[in-house]
Amino acid sequence: MKSFLVLISACLLLTPSVWAYSIDKMTYQPSSQTLLVSLSFEGGLKKHDFSSLFDPCVKDTTPFQQAIRLVDTGWDDTGTSPMTAVVPIDLSAADCSPAEVTVFISKRHATIFIE
Repeated sequence: MKSFLVLISACLLLTPSVWAYSIDKMTYQPSSQTLLVSLSFEGGLKKHDFSSLFDPCVKDTTPFQQAIRLVDTGWDDTGTSPMTAVVPIDLSAADCSPAEVTVFISKRHATIFIE
């Protein structure tokens, strides 16, 4: 039992700190059809580049529903310095409006209505 607890403790200590992302704010710029997602997290030992993965638009609801997952290349950064990033997401090709757009990163998510 003691070795099991040591293993669990080691796993918790080695868990990357960037799993604790926060979505601080989302704003939509209609002129460029860009969603800006403001994030905060811990890191500093690796470069963080974000990409977005779109689920298919759900058009059988009003408003439509669009889910987007953010992927971070530095997801396993074990640094502890406070970090921020503003991730632009181009919605011009999404063909999904008006919609409730939900952005997911790690275990966090936030929703914004876009006309």
